[in-house]
Amino acid sequence: MPTHKQQRRRALELLEASIDGCTEAIIEAGVVVLGTASTSEVLEWTCVRKRRRANHDNRAARRALVQIGAVRIGRAETIGRPWLWRLRGSDGE
Repeated sequence: MPTHKQQRRRALELLEASIDGCTEAIIEAGVVVLGTASTSEVLEWTCVRKRRRANHDNRAARRALVQIGAVRIGRAETIGRPWLWRLRGSDGE
């Protein structure tokens, strides 16, 4: 299990890599920093400049989460019940 400092360093590396617009890198950085993230929280990281998110943004985020190896761990109890995601191999998996 990487330490918090190692996770933060990895997140910063991924954010630097995301300057070219790589959605997966942005999402992975967000999940690394947040630990467990809902689809809505991931969208806040990736759709920063959008006022309204379209349904295709949700699908793109879920697809990118699967591509980086994140696993669904359940549903949130908030309005809309977004999926909760965690990177494979972190905190209990």
